[in-house]
Amino acid sequence: MKVVTFFMSKGGTGKTSFNIMFASYLTYILGRRVLVLDVDFPEYNLYFYREREKDDYLSKDKELPENIYPIEQVQNVSENHIRNVVSNLKRLDGAVDYVIVDFPGSFTSSDAICRFIEEEALDMVVMPVEVDGMVMSSARSMAKVFKETGVKCMVFLNRVDYRQNESRYANVGEWFDSEGVTFSRNRVKGAAVLTKDMKDNGFVRSSLCFPMKKIMRENPGVVGLFEEVVRYVEMGEQDSFEPDR
Repeated sequence: MKVVTFFMSKGGTGKTSFNIMFASYLTYILGRRVLVLDVDFPEYNLYFYREREKDDYLSKDKELPENIYPIEQVQNVSENHIRNVVSNLKRLDGAVDYVIVDFPGSFTSSDAICRFIEEEALDMVVMPVEVDGMVMSSARSMAKVFKETGVKCMVFLNRVDYRQNESRYANVGEWFDSEGVTFSRNRVKGAAVLTKDMKDNGFVRSSLCFPMKKIMRENPGVVGLFEEVVRYVEMGEQDSFEPDR
């Protein structure tokens, strides 16, 4: 069982959307057994998004997928409760392939993500960044913390605008590489399609399907990134990981 999160200590980075899409990719494309935990108190955007999406399906007489993955709220984020959550997760090993966790967008010692790390219950963190000095510096600092605690970490560029000069993005990878941070060359375009939901008939950011053809047409970097994340988190300890180039 692997525990993975898309995370950044800054609001509006798209972490929840990526957690939804990655869980759907694993379930509906790869056939993995997935559990999603929404720890983002008090908003619980991921949990309530699923509820709205189910209501929309049912209102249109659509059948829910048979292999729909569960999304559970973690309503108590105290140290003792998180310890109990982690203990319960370990009992699921063998019954679940992936646990995807949506954490709040903050990174202090009292935050749930740090408690997961302390309990050695987090396998990989994937961080979306934009070409912004403060965001990239924050990502680099956090990546070092994850590496020191034995958590795999990958950084990727999100909301890329291909109208910009290529040099704006090319140097970013070199900067992270120089700091020993695993950096994906799979770029995710800044596209409205990633924020479309059931109301727009987009179903890209969906917990009930993963429209592979549409995503490959609109934003293929998403699929490339997810393939890379799976390869990295599932590799054996003796293997050496090389990011896509």
